[in-house]
Amino acid sequence: MQDICMSVVLTSSCDLRCTYCINESGNDLVIEKEAKSEWESAEEVIKCLESISRVRNIRLIKFFGGEPMLRDEMIKTIILNKNKFNPNGDVQFALTTNAYREFSPDVLEIMMANKTIINISLDGPEEIHNAARIAADKGNTFRAVLDNIEILKKANYPFALIGVLDERLVEHGTSISDISRFARDISPIHKLDPVYELNASQNGNGNNSNTLALLHQAKDLVHEVFQGIRSLNVEKYIFENNIIRTMHNIVVNKEKKEVCSARYSLALFPNKSVYTCYNLATDQHLVAKDISKIDRKLLERNIIEKQNLLGLENFPKEYRDVQFFGDYCPKENNFNSFAYLYRKNMIDCVTDELNKIIPGSPEHLSLLNYLTQGFNLDYFKGKVFGLK
Repeated sequence: MQDICMSVVLTSSCDLRCTYCINESGNDLVIEKEAKSEWESAEEVIKCLESISRVRNIRLIKFFGGEPMLRDEMIKTIILNKNKFNPNGDVQFALTTNAYREFSPDVLEIMMANKTIINISLDGPEEIHNAARIAADKGNTFRAVLDNIEILKKANYPFALIGVLDERLVEHGTSISDISRFARDISPIHKLDPVYELNASQNGNGNNSNTLALLHQAKDLVHEVFQGIRSLNVEKYIFENNIIRTMHNIVVNKEKKEVCSARYSLALFPNKSVYTCYNLATDQHLVAKDISKIDRKLLERNIIEKQNLLGLENFPKEYRDVQFFGDYCPKENNFNSFAYLYRKNMIDCVTDELNKIIPGSPEHLSLLNYLTQGFNLDYFKGKVFGLK
C-alpha cells in the first residue's frame, strides 16, 4: 500500500485568539462548520485510523486543532495504541502547539519516548509575539512558551520553532533576520511563514510599503544564509526551513513533479469526515463523510480521485513554474497575496545567490555540505534531530 501522512484534528477549540488565525481570517482557509465538533474518545480516533490503514500505510500522524495540546491525554492514548493502525507500530508522530498550556509530564514522557516531533509557535521576542498571540484568559503567551521550552531543554529534548511573519516586524522596527537570529538561539531548526495577507491589503487602503519592506528583509536573510555558506564555516550555517528546502528543490530536484503535498496526505476531522487536507475541507475534496461507514473499495476510489485533483497539471501555470514543493495551496490562488509574493521572492533571491556560486569552487562544495548537513539532521527525515 502507498504511504500516507495523516492530519488528525483533535479539537476546534483553542486557548489563544491570534489576530492572524486562519480560522478567523475570512480567506476561506477554514474548517467548514459541519466539521467543527469534538471527539468523544481517543478510541474513536483510533477506529477511524484503523479504517484508513486498510487502504493506506499510515507513516506520519500530525496532530492539529484548534490547539491539539488541549486534548493531550488523547494524544497519549493514540500514540500508545499505534500498533492498532500500523502493523509494525512504524509511525512517526508530530504536532504543532502554541505551547501556552503547561506540558503535562506524563503526556510529554510518552511523546518523548516515541520521538514525537514538536513544533512550537514562537513569532519572536515578547513584544512581537504577544502583539498577535493573545490568550483567551489574557495571560502572557510569550512567557508561557518560554516556560514550556525550558521543560524540553531540561529534558534535552529537541524541538523546532515556527514563526508567523506579518507587518508587526515593520511596526516594531524589527527585521526578518532579527527574528531568525532570535529563533536559532533557541532551536537549531526554525521556520518563518508569511501570513496570507497583510492588514494593509485587507483594509484595502492600497498601501504596499509593508509588503515591499518585508520582501526586502527576506532577501537580506537569504543573503545572510549564503554568507555563511561562502565563509566555509559550518558553525555559521543558518537552517531556516523554508530557505533550505527552496535551495534543495532548486539544486537537487531539477524537475518539478508536485505542487501540493496534500496529494500524499489525508485529514481526519472530529465528525469522522476525511478530506485530502486540513485546508481543503470542502465538498470538492471530501474523501469520506464518515470514515467508519464507507466501503473499502469506495474509499480507495475516492482517495485516488480526490488526490488526482491535486496533480501538477491541474494547477495554474504560476504554481507549476515555482520551485517550492508543498507550500502552494490550491485555495490560495491569489497571486497578489503576501504569502505568494513572499515565497516567489524567496525563490528569486535563492536563485540569484546560487547563480553567483561557481561550480567546483570551494563555495560550491560548501553549498553541497550545507544541504547535506541540513537534510542529514534527523528532523528532516521525520525523526528527532540532535541539539548542538
